[in-house]
Amino acid sequence: MAVVAEKSGFTRVDKKYSHPNRNNAGSPIGSLVPLYPNELVFDTTNLRYFKAIGSTNNDWLFISKVEPF
Repeated sequence: MAVVAEKSGFTRVDKKYSHPNRNNAGSPIGSLVPLYPNELVFDTTNLRYFKAIGSTNNDWLFISKVEPF
C-alpha cells in the first residue's frame, strides 16, 4: 500500500498500489504477462498476492498470503 503525502499536509492511499488489478485462478507465474510495473495480482485458488517485477510472464514475486477467517 502506498501512502502519498499531499501538499495540504494530508495523506491519502494510492489505490493503484494497494488493490490487485486482476484476479487469477492460480499463480500468475508462467501464465500472465504484467500490464505495468508493480502490478498486483491476487491468486484466488491459493489466496496469495503477487507483484510484477519485470515485463514477462515469469517476472512475478510472491508477496503475501491471505489467511482465511
